[in-house]
Parts: sequence; C-alpha cells; structure tokens
Amino acid sequence: FDGRLKKTYLQSRITTLLLDILIQANAKHSPVPKIDMPNADMNSLRVVEHHIKANLNTSLCISQLTVVAGFNASKLKREFKRAYGTTIFKYITQLRMETASDLIVNRGLTIAQAAHEVGYSNPQHFTNAFKRTMGYLPSALKN
Repeated sequence: FDGRLKKTYLQSRITTLLLDILIQANAKHSPVPKIDMPNADMNSLRVVEHHIKANLNTSLCISQLTVVAGFNASKLKREFKRAYGTTIFKYITQLRMETASDLIVNRGLTIAQAAHEVGYSNPQHFTNAFKRTMGYLPSALKN
C-alpha cells in the first residue's frame, strides 16, 4: 500500500490492536458470571479460597484442600474451575505473584524476602514463576 491507502490501513490496524487490548483488559475486570451451583458447594469453595489466601506462604496441595472443601479431588478441581474460571494451581500462583508484587512495591521487601513470604524457598524458582505468570521479571518492580 502507498499514499492514502497505506495511512488508512495503518490507522485501522492500530484501532484493531487498541480494541483487542481494551477487550482483554475489560475481561480481566468483568464480574464472574453467575453459575448454577448449590449454595453449599459455593460456600465450600469460598472456604477454600479463604484458606488459600490465609496460607499463601505454605505448601498447598489438592489433598489438603479437599479436606477443607469437603469434596473429593475431582469435584474440587471441576467446581473450582467452574466458579473461578481457572485451575486451583493457576489461581494460587497468580495470587502469590500479585501478593509478592505488592510486597516488593509497597512494603519495600527484597525479591528473596517476597519469595519467602509467598511460599517459595528458592528465589530462582520464584523469579521463573513470576516471569511466566506476570510477563516480566520481579526486578522490574524495583525500578
């Protein structure tokens, strides 16, 4: 393309890319859709969520969470994904990374300290998980 056609094409591509970004950002902040689930099951999942948030610095395993929920492992995984739109382990990892990010930025902790606070004994494993989850290194938060 050249001339006016090139300019129009580039403007439309930019508009499309901006719309994609806005749609993705809106999807992250949109409320969780109402799902058809018994109240007792939803309450059990909320107890699991609370347990996860209260124990981010410890090792969390499915067998432990099944006891908290009162579900078997299959039901816990299935219903958690239905209710939260992600797997339990992705949810835990995302929560750990967001918490670590907050600890580094707002409380001034080092990366190693933040890693320990969210349950990682090896800072390198934490850094790898952070990069994989957040898309950037935790050292970028220090700048």
